Amino acid sequence: MQRTRRFASVALVGFAVVAVAGIGFAAFTANAYINSAPGNPGAPSAGSIDLIVTSLSVGAGTPAYAALTNITGINTNLATFDLGPLGPGDVAYLDYSIQNIGSLNIPSPKLTVTTTAANTCDSLFSAGSSGAPTFLNAGASYSGVLTISEELSPPAVCSGYSATVTLTVTGST
Repeated sequence: MQRTRRFASVALVGFAVVAVAGIGFAAFTANAYINSAPGNPGAPSAGSIDLIVTSLSVGAGTPAYAALTNITGINTNLATFDLGPLGPGDVAYLDYSIQNIGSLNIPSPKLTVTTTAANTCDSLFSAGSSGAPTFLNAGASYSGVLTISEELSPPAVCSGYSATVTLTVTGST
């Protein structure tokens, strides 16, 4: 009887040791997310990507009668503005600056420039850009030039019309 009791005691102590070891192992191997993505508490988050348009201005070579008006969205990733009036074959240049205010480096920031096609005259403008880098460090900025042009022979009703332009910047890691 004593031997059975001793065996039961040893077995119980052995089981307790294994249980404590298992709990300890599980506690030290579980995932712990210190920073979580907003709205997704289980997803890890190591930083942020945040590109903004910091400035727009009329650049050299733009016709003197063309002006930049109705600017919205400075210090956001989507800026809109009107540029004009422009005549047939006119080309306007806008200097812009973009900044990465996020905490992650961006290997390929993307700049999209579009003209709004709200009516027939808007479709006569074309837009392009230069100056986007192939890499942008966190906190860094870059500058470039937007080119807005009107086709050579627009309908007479569109002469002296302004282009409505949207500038969007995005990035991913």
